[in-house]
Order: sequence, then structure tokens, then C-alpha cells
Amino acid sequence: GSHRIRQVKLHLGTIPAMEHSPLRSYGVDEHPGTFGVDGDTKQSSVEGCMLENKNPNVEVENPAVVPNLTSVEENSPMYSLTWLRLLTETCEQHVRILAAGDVLLKGFGQVIFCESCVTGLLFLAALFVTDIWLGLFGLAGCVGGSLTAFVSGFDADFVRKGLAGYNGVLVGCCFAVFLKPDGQPPWRTLAATLLGSIVQAFVTVSIGSMSNMPAWTFPFNLVALATLLTSQPLDHASAKQIDPALWSQVALSDVLAGVSRGTSQIFLASHWASGILVIVGAAWHSPVMAGSLVLASGIGFLAAFLMEAPTDQAVAGLWGFNPALVAAAVYHFFELNVHSATLMVWSALATAVLASGMTAAVSRSFLVPAGTLPFCIMATLVFQLVGKVRGYRKRCLRGRSFVEACAACARTNVELE
Repeated sequence: GSHRIRQVKLHLGTIPAMEHSPLRSYGVDEHPGTFGVDGDTKQSSVEGCMLENKNPNVEVENPAVVPNLTSVEENSPMYSLTWLRLLTETCEQHVRILAAGDVLLKGFGQVIFCESCVTGLLFLAALFVTDIWLGLFGLAGCVGGSLTAFVSGFDADFVRKGLAGYNGVLVGCCFAVFLKPDGQPPWRTLAATLLGSIVQAFVTVSIGSMSNMPAWTFPFNLVALATLLTSQPLDHASAKQIDPALWSQVALSDVLAGVSRGTSQIFLASHWASGILVIVGAAWHSPVMAGSLVLASGIGFLAAFLMEAPTDQAVAGLWGFNPALVAAAVYHFFELNVHSATLMVWSALATAVLASGMTAAVSRSFLVPAGTLPFCIMATLVFQLVGKVRGYRKRCLRGRSFVEACAACARTNVELE
């Protein structure tokens, strides 16, 4: 009974805590005469065993507490349990790292509506092929946007699918091209990239909450143009006298390079090999998506020829990236049929014409590039045709928010392909 317990406690007295007690490795609170896990149990181990009619001399292991390897013999069962705990913690850390990398790579893929980490990796490689700073600043913009969304508690699906980072990628690429000082440490450009990526994350959510329409690249254009208006990177260009005979000197290799660069210029990358990587990355997500990019970029090149634009602009791919983005949007949000294929062609051609006028007006008036504003305008107009023209059917259900619509469209893409 309790009288016997009190006698045992008087006989034992207080048990001093050893300097190198193995209980420390178990997380046990070592108070004189008491033993407890994390200070929750202040009852004597002897008293506890007697109250439960157990032998106090028998050691009872706590399965919830795992010691360190240094305090356990190799032959004991607890040694294997400790190794299992360490292995589990290591795997959890690796899973977190892989999850973060998956989010960042999907942010690169979402620039062209591709929710694929493999596609995003190829897009990132395309940036490094053109310029190492282009890849680094694009990565910094994606990290800034995704981390901001995570810390601010944005929708988990929104962050996981890379939708918080794709505009940040474009912000970083734009600043790498127009704000990077030559021969000086690019700390100011990096700071502008991180700040712009933070702002674009909130702008993306704000625009998406206004309607069921995606935010497109409006956040990127807002941040980029607001910043570039202060520096005005483009000089006044006098009107050039275009010689139509110059187009007769364009070789087939120039045409192919121009079409390839038309896809890479989405990321402001000017190397034809970057365009090949962008096409391959899109093909990994969907061959039809890659074909849409090539087709629309070719239509932009054709529009430059018909409008007798400078050949250097066409070969550099400046006429192809806005039509390519519009074609990608049509493929992503519309069911693939004859009607949507026709829509893809004429919307790409209309975007090339619109981009030509907007680029000339904006660059001459404000000394800044027009960015992807032509794509945003045309994509907004095309998106409103869903359900109003025969054959223009959306791939996902209506009545969803921006985040839910993008998630549903991504799932539908996987099912259809």
C-alpha cells in the first residue's frame, strides 16, 4: 500500500543525477528523486512501477523516445531504432528539398502553361545557354515569388503548381537584360529582381481574384514597365528606310533560327539553341503544345515578311514570342478541335500585327519595350470567346476561381493526354 511506498522512498532517499547519465540522451528530466519525459511526469520510477504492480528492478523502455547513437550499444535493439530515426529525418529533409525544387521548376514551366518540373528544368537550361546572368536572375525571381507566396499563406495548390513564380521568372529575365550593369556587381539588379518578384506574387493573386480569367503575364508587365520607365533603356530610334530587297538575302537557316528564337524570346533569350530547348521542354509536356509554339512563331515570322519589317528583328525572334504565347494559351484552355486550331492561327497572326504597332509606339514614346502586353490583350479577348462561338469549348468547368481553374485545367490536360 501507500505506507510501504513511503518506506521505500525513505530508504532510497534522493537519487543524484549523474554527470554523464544516459537518461540525457532520452530527453528525460533529471530531477533529484524523480524521472520524467520532458518534465511531464514527476513521479518516481520506483513508485510508478509499484503502483502498477510491476517489478521496479525491470527496466521499461519508452518507445516514444529514441537515444543518440553515442549512448547506445551496437548490439542493443535501440541502436537499430536510432538508425531508423536518423534515416527518417534525413529522408524528410530530402523530401522537403525535392518539393521546393519541384515548385521552382514548375514555376519556369508555367510561363508557357506547362506544369512539369522536367519542362521547367529544360527552360532553365535554355536561359543558361544564352547567358548565365539570365538564368540566375530568372531563378532568383522564381524563388522570390514562390517564397513570398509560401510565407504569406497563399493557397497551397497555387504555390505547389508554380503559379506564384512564373511571373517572377520573367521579371528576373527582363531585369537581367535591361538593368544589368556592365562590368559591375549586379547587386542592385538582384535587389530589384527580388523586390519585383515579391510584388508580382500579390498582383497575380489580386488579378486572379477579380474574375475566372487567368492573370496571364500582366503582373510581370506591371512590375517590369514601372521599373523600366525610370531608366528608359531604349534609345530614340530614327525611322529606318526598309529595303524590301533585304528579305531576298534571308537564307533558310535564318528563317529556322528566327522561328527557334521566337520561342526562346518568351524568356528574353536570344540564342537559337535556347529555342530548341524551349521546344523540347514543351514537347515533354505535350507535343501539341510544342507544335503550337513553332507554328505561331512561324506565323509571326511570316507577318514580319508581309509587313516588310526589318530582317534583323524577324531573325532575332522579336516577332514570334507574343504569337507563340497566345497559341499556347489557346491550346491550354480550349478543347483541341478544328475550331480551336483555326482560332490558334488567326489569333497568332492578329497578335503579331498588334505587337508590331504596340512595340513601335511604346518604344518611341516611352523608350521601353512593350513586353508581353500584346499577348495579354489578345489572350484576354480570346478567353472571352469560350462558349460564345461554336466549337470554342473550355477544357475545365466554369465558375471557378483563378487558382481552381488552373488546377482543374492541369488535371484535365493530364487526363486528355
